[in-house]
Amino acid sequence: MSVHAVSWVLRQSTADDPVDRLILIVLADRADGDGGGSWPSVKTIADEVRVDRRTVQRHLRTLEEGGHIECVGESAAGPRHYRIVIEGAAERRGRQSAAGGAVVPPELTTTAVSKTTTAGSKPTEDNRSTTTVGQKRADGLPRKIGRAATTKRERDTAVAVVGIWNELAGTDVTARAWAAKVIGRLRHLTETRSADAAHDLAAHRKLIEAALADPWWTGRPSPAVVYGNDRVFEQTIERAKDGGGRDELGIHRMRRWIDELEAA
Repeated sequence: MSVHAVSWVLRQSTADDPVDRLILIVLADRADGDGGGSWPSVKTIADEVRVDRRTVQRHLRTLEEGGHIECVGESAAGPRHYRIVIEGAAERRGRQSAAGGAVVPPELTTTAVSKTTTAGSKPTEDNRSTTTVGQKRADGLPRKIGRAATTKRERDTAVAVVGIWNELAGTDVTARAWAAKVIGRLRHLTETRSADAAHDLAAHRKLIEAALADPWWTGRPSPAVVYGNDRVFEQTIERAKDGGGRDELGIHRMRRWIDELEAA
């Protein structure tokens, strides 16, 4: 049991649904201090929360879509391995790994063949680091989402968007924790509009401003209130279209996005 993880869920998690919070507590009860290493079965969660399995599966999907947890793999026996997204945990894991103190479950570790670099040479996209957890790169950003590999442009935009979020929301969330969610929304916009719209950082800034100007959530905000899933993302664009933002140029961009989404 991790007292730190349970305490974080109780005091800082932005999940509002009672069942979501109970499931987070069950996961935290089995997690390490950084929220990882938790793999109770759906049956175990259902028994402890006192709901049926379908309800557990539905709420686990909601928690993943909202950025509250992430699945980092599956054990040979079947249960999925979850990590509670605790702010600051990724940096601590990075420091522990650098110090040789991180322990990664063997069933979640994949080793990629790395090109040998000469002493003092700068790592490249091809030879950087050898160990990833799930589909994570050495820098903690996702290598793949679904079956599609992430591109450098997607990763760079995701890092920039998280930086904009921190600047406007006054938070200190990490790109490692949120890049997958942001890239998911970038791909949604690329499919429904264009790649240029998806990677328009000025428009993302106005979208975040619009969301923060008209909060619908309680507690501390996280990027999930904008980038949690496609439905939340489009609802945020709708609010921006209706005047949630403060800059007319930004609102104009949002309106163009909505017009083209509706025409598709």
